[in-house]
Amino acid sequence: MWILDGILAMLPPHTLASTVDPRLNLPVLLFAVGVTMFAGALCGSAQAWQAARTSVNETLKQASRSATGHGRRRLRHALVVVEFALAVTLLAGAGLMILSFWNRTRVDLGIRTDHILTFGLPVNNERFFVRR
Repeated sequence: MWILDGILAMLPPHTLASTVDPRLNLPVLLFAVGVTMFAGALCGSAQAWQAARTSVNETLKQASRSATGHGRRRLRHALVVVEFALAVTLLAGAGLMILSFWNRTRVDLGIRTDHILTFGLPVNNERFFVRR
């Protein structure tokens, strides 16, 4: 709520339309927190489940340089590949979005926009609409 108040305080007056109601929506906030906690618990439980299956006696007896089995190693490599693929996909998508936005701002509209004067009038909606 403090961050929202700070953002609204930094905005120039009459920037937002009169129909905009910038308030914190508690159900949306709780849903976002719940989904975030569920995702964190799900990702954390996979590592905990894998660590719980490790036999301490077998790990101590093993003389090789790696203490993990082939199946676990394959799972880790697969997760790294999937994570890298998602990161590259997100990076490419963000780059394309920025390029599209840049191209969109450079489109010739067919009209001169350098000698235009615009202004806005602050209007109080309560003056024109009757409340019932």
